[in-house]
Amino acid sequence: MKVIIHKGKTKSSGCLTEIISCGKRIFIDFGRAVPFYDLQEEAPQIKGLTVGEPDCDGIFFTNCNSDHIGMYKKLSPDIPILMGETSKKLLLLKESTEGGVDLENGERSAETINTFEEEKPVNMCGLSITPIFTDHSAYDSYIFLISGEGKNILHFGDAHTHGYDGGYSRLVEAFSPDLIIYDGTKIVKKCDNTDIFSEDTGYSYYDESHLSYIFKKYYANRYKYIFVMC
Repeated sequence: MKVIIHKGKTKSSGCLTEIISCGKRIFIDFGRAVPFYDLQEEAPQIKGLTVGEPDCDGIFFTNCNSDHIGMYKKLSPDIPILMGETSKKLLLLKESTEGGVDLENGERSAETINTFEEEKPVNMCGLSITPIFTDHSAYDSYIFLISGEGKNILHFGDAHTHGYDGGYSRLVEAFSPDLIIYDGTKIVKKCDNTDIFSEDTGYSYYDESHLSYIFKKYYANRYKYIFVMC
């Protein structure tokens, strides 16, 4: 089993991982680097993926945020793409609001994307990819358990330690992975210019439960109506 990190080693997102095992070649995510979401950002030059004849058995997307899926339109339609069913629906809605896809100039539509189901392995002649649902700001987000040649890899995508499901420790215990790939983000703990986020929880970040408490304390008990725009 061979693992190559093509993007993301120096940034907190935009990770692009290649895994070769059992005669198969797959990739995890194909997005843009944050914080700029540069629409002119060039796709990395990878033989068989973005250069030359397609030589890839599948690209799996952990979630539908731009730093994970942002360059999918640049991929050949001959390369299989797989993502969660709801993520595909969200991507189709995004395409429609942006005026569609420029097929004449070789852009790829989300219509061509296949979907996987939670905890149902995608089997490729000995290489197995199992999507596991996880907490994230993007709904329909997944961790991947990748198994082949007697090895286990856990690719966590944007799984958060501050989520309601308790983070990732249960998966590490369950699968004893040989390698963990983690494209991590977190909620910054302190905002010095406001009293809303001034409480010390003993951790370097606020978890979801504490954030819920903060919002209830400072907003829900003060105002009759609250409008939230995401």
